[in-house]
Amino acid sequence: MNNFPSRETVQQLRERYPKGTRIELISMDDPYSKLKPGDLGTVDAIDDTGTIFCKWDNGSGLGLVYGADYYKIINPALETEKSPNFPNVSSQYSTGADFWHDNIANHGIDKAHVVCGNYFDTQLRSEQAETEKAFFKQLFIAIHKYTNSCDQLSLSVYPHDFQTARKHNNEPVYHKSMRLNLECAECIDNAINASCYKLNHYNLDLAAMAAIHRYGFERITLVLAKTIQSADSDGRYSKSNKLWASSHNIPSASFDYAQVKSHPVLVDSFTTQTRRLFDELKLVQEKTSVLNHLQKSRNFSDAPSPKSSKLEHLDNNPRKIKNGSER
Repeated sequence: MNNFPSRETVQQLRERYPKGTRIELISMDDPYSKLKPGDLGTVDAIDDTGTIFCKWDNGSGLGLVYGADYYKIINPALETEKSPNFPNVSSQYSTGADFWHDNIANHGIDKAHVVCGNYFDTQLRSEQAETEKAFFKQLFIAIHKYTNSCDQLSLSVYPHDFQTARKHNNEPVYHKSMRLNLECAECIDNAINASCYKLNHYNLDLAAMAAIHRYGFERITLVLAKTIQSADSDGRYSKSNKLWASSHNIPSASFDYAQVKSHPVLVDSFTTQTRRLFDELKLVQEKTSVLNHLQKSRNFSDAPSPKSSKLEHLDNNPRKIKNGSER
């Protein structure tokens, strides 16, 4: 039995990385390669084994092996705009929320989302002080408090199987969702690998934020749950995460190939961080909801009631109403 991807997976790769796609190398499982993380290249072709052949900017023509090498797409429109280091961002703003709102004010919501996503990505491989970790957490929460009120259909998971999709003429929606599932699993692998800032040390909390920022909690959760469900006998996953994974009903076969390939210990820790972020964000949203409810109740109690005002007027009026007329 070989480890080559299926024809369906190869087709998905060709759709995901058409000729001309700009990509950035995250890591390569080849000790003799002259390529290094951060090198940029352009996709030239993908063969039947899923190997992506590129024309690298440094002149190399080495291919990327499916399941062994890690890379990500670079948007050419943003390639020259992307600051590789974002110098002193955390010192320029009091909180991560200020950074988010300043970007919205200056660039609009779509560009702010891209800039903050790039910021997460570029900081993955840096050792973070506690103040910087707090800054990232504030930024992450601010983004999700804002975007949860927006329509994010582009990140929605199609909840039905292929037969149902065909019955309702939703095959394109099904295939798009399946492609996003595959990309999501790849994104998690890339984020985990990129977060290794020194030997055996990982920024998995920041890696989780970066991946969730790209694909949303729902899809990240289902990809992780499917990965752990498929390795139920693997003792490297914690009992807590196995129980959590088993509580999720994977909506369709579109997640069958969308599984994370990183080391189980790292995937387990990434899952724990994802669950922790979800719980923290949920707590923040609950507190915000309670505060909003209290504010509305206070505003309502402060406002005079038209009905009560009229009744008070009638009670204080010596001329009583009878049959709709005054006596």
